[in-house]
Amino acid sequence: MDDKSKAFLQLITELDSEKLKFSPHYYVRKATRGVGEGIIEDFVFNRLKDLKYVQEDVNKNNYPRYKAYYQYSKKKVLVIVMDFDTSGFLTVVTYFIMDSKKQLEAIRNARKYAKIANRL
Repeated sequence: MDDKSKAFLQLITELDSEKLKFSPHYYVRKATRGVGEGIIEDFVFNRLKDLKYVQEDVNKNNYPRYKAYYQYSKKKVLVIVMDFDTSGFLTVVTYFIMDSKKQLEAIRNARKYAKIANRL
């Protein structure tokens, strides 16, 4: 695992499950995609062994935003987008399920471009 994934794991292990909340956008997506809060909470706190990759970014309020890629099944990957704010809450913004082949290709491309950017 890379440094971003390790930092995310440390953040999650120090965080209490009561500090997890869900944005209104999550509930719009839940109606069409069907994965409930319990499953999301289970992946975030209990299924850390299924965590494959973490992308770190900044949201519009300059708070850390994480995209966590979890192995959902043999062929599917669950991507959970979360914001961490200064009050200590981790907010699930949205989630989606994608094909493993596309996910692996996206990770390879992200790592490739990161290496190129570090050389510049």
